[in-house]
Amino acid sequence: MDERPSETKPDKKDWAPHQVWGPTLTGTLWIAFSLMLMIQGLLRGFNLVTFICSFLIAMWLLNLFVTLFSGSRLRKLNVRRRLLGSVHVGTPVMMCIEIENQGYSNITGVRLAEQGRPPNQSFGLNRLAGQQRVEFRSQAIPTCRGAYAWKPLILSTGNPFGLFRMMRDCPNDAVESLVLPMLGEIDQQQFQRWLRHSRRASSLKTRVRAKRTVTPADFYGIRSYRPGDSARWIHWRTTARVGTPMVREFEEPPQDHITVILDASLPDAEEHLQAGWLAARKKNLKDIKQHYRQYSPPTEEELAFKLAELQQSEAAYAEPLHRVEQAVSLACTLCYLWTRRLGSTITLVVLDGREDLPVRFDSGPNLRQLVLLMERLAVVKATENHETKHIQCELEQRALTPGPVLLITPGANPQAGCFSTGFNRPVQLLDMSKTHQLRRFFHSQAKAILKDKSGQEFVG
Repeated sequence: MDERPSETKPDKKDWAPHQVWGPTLTGTLWIAFSLMLMIQGLLRGFNLVTFICSFLIAMWLLNLFVTLFSGSRLRKLNVRRRLLGSVHVGTPVMMCIEIENQGYSNITGVRLAEQGRPPNQSFGLNRLAGQQRVEFRSQAIPTCRGAYAWKPLILSTGNPFGLFRMMRDCPNDAVESLVLPMLGEIDQQQFQRWLRHSRRASSLKTRVRAKRTVTPADFYGIRSYRPGDSARWIHWRTTARVGTPMVREFEEPPQDHITVILDASLPDAEEHLQAGWLAARKKNLKDIKQHYRQYSPPTEEELAFKLAELQQSEAAYAEPLHRVEQAVSLACTLCYLWTRRLGSTITLVVLDGREDLPVRFDSGPNLRQLVLLMERLAVVKATENHETKHIQCELEQRALTPGPVLLITPGANPQAGCFSTGFNRPVQLLDMSKTHQLRRFFHSQAKAILKDKSGQEFVG
């Protein structure tokens, strides 16, 4: 699960390591300075200067020969990378990098770095003996869910004086991992309480009522009377003392089964929202640069006010995408909570733009089944508002397990009533745009990532 190679295996010629070499900045300055002094020594007849420059040029050529020779040794290094544990968005994942010298001679001055990373995050090997194997550990934090191709590792050597550098990539190390959604935090008591009251309100609307047995051990506290509460739970002593109706509140036991319907529909296509967000971000960056050129550097208060003003222009495109990520994070957290902690079962129904994947997934207290649910949520693709009649018919034909049904949507969605009628049971609607309701029991830092036209993360 952690590492997924590409489905189509490339040809051997595509897997051949790409190796380049050339002088470093120090080597370029070395040879330029030596040649300049040598020319001056020959023109002015300074034999000592000419001798010293000849020695410097000889050292430069010796470094060139050693670099070319050491490049052949780099081909004998085998690099493997593997991830330790599952990969979730925003969670540091431990990465193990293994370097093996398949030759019999020693290799010195080897540096290993990931493509695109700064030099201070690379690993150095002073000496690697023949047939020796070493391991390095590093951390990486994925920023977006879905398929993620790790950047290739680069081997380089610049001994003995760093005048030349030989670099070789490691194509065999190219792996693709499936980054799972971010896990949020759920207050179980508050969520169970909201689920109970929401289910009771939905039951009154749909006239579907379920019997509930409560034992004295479930007693939680006393609160004010709310419309829909049973008169059997009125605490008469407290009511007489306070003067207003007070009822006893009970702890809702964990549900044995829950059905989660994730509707990842948006008012506009995800591609259009990303394009609008990217255009607004570029315009904001341009306005900030012009502001710096025309005026003096702003204070911290002025800069914060300016950034908040510019972010308002991006909110129309970014907020729907953020709510989709919040909905996916909530569904993933519920799958983890119900399966791993409560030891119960959960049914996940995903309504998105992935027509090539099945709609419904069932899970029990099993790690493998939980992984299947998370992998399906990792590839959720938001789509425009779509018809769900055929999906409702398909779900109605399949007998859903008794238990609460939760519909998670990025925004307002009238499908809850249709599902309640079709299933003949109350369906609780959880709108991610109602942040005041979510803050009671759910918290997550999941956010959408701004991508450029090539699909990579945009860095402005």
